[in-house]
Amino acid sequence: VEDKASSPRVLLTVNSLASHNVEGVITERLLELNWFNAPSGMNEDPTSWVGLFNHDPAEGSHDPLEVASTRNNPDGYYRTRIPFPRIEFFDNKLTDGCLGFWIGKTAFSFLSSLL
Repeated sequence: VEDKASSPRVLLTVNSLASHNVEGVITERLLELNWFNAPSGMNEDPTSWVGLFNHDPAEGSHDPLEVASTRNNPDGYYRTRIPFPRIEFFDNKLTDGCLGFWIGKTAFSFLSSLL
């Protein structure tokens, strides 16, 4: 039986802070890639990365919107440059489906489609 508390995990989150990009434009609601309980050695592997996708990476991990090298981000966190759109949630439009973004990986065995 697999111990789910210690198994590898990925999370896709939305940053709540507004900031300025290098051109001075205000950016907000940027998507964040988070991973934890990764296998040992993952942070030393130069080919290991976590990516943001606009399609299910289980159907192919080609063409990510943005990638984060786990070697360059050993803390398991990366803020992308991709904003999450403002979505009006009305009672008749609530959904349990994906909201258009997926998080995926290479070099360690887990995938997730959370937003």
